[in-house]
Amino acid sequence: MRGKPAKREDVVLIIRTKKEKKYVRKSEEYAHVSLFDYKGEIYYKAQMSKYNWSVFFLTEKEAAKAVDMKLIEKGLEPVNILKKQQQQ
Repeated sequence: MRGKPAKREDVVLIIRTKKEKKYVRKSEEYAHVSLFDYKGEIYYKAQMSKYNWSVFFLTEKEAAKAVDMKLIEKGLEPVNILKKQQQQ
């Protein structure tokens, strides 16, 4: 049986508690990524309102990658970390 890291449980908890999380700012590096303060800790929210989708992550890079994966899933070009595959 695998145990879950404590921080991951906190990330799930953020989604359910609106009162204690506070918007900090948009990411300066990545599109569709925002920073939130939750009980003194910074978390990163990947969000695309157009698809009614958002997820919290521990790192900004994870959030940016998730945004790219969602765009690829929807048939669009990635905008943050992932690059379009070159055809030969």
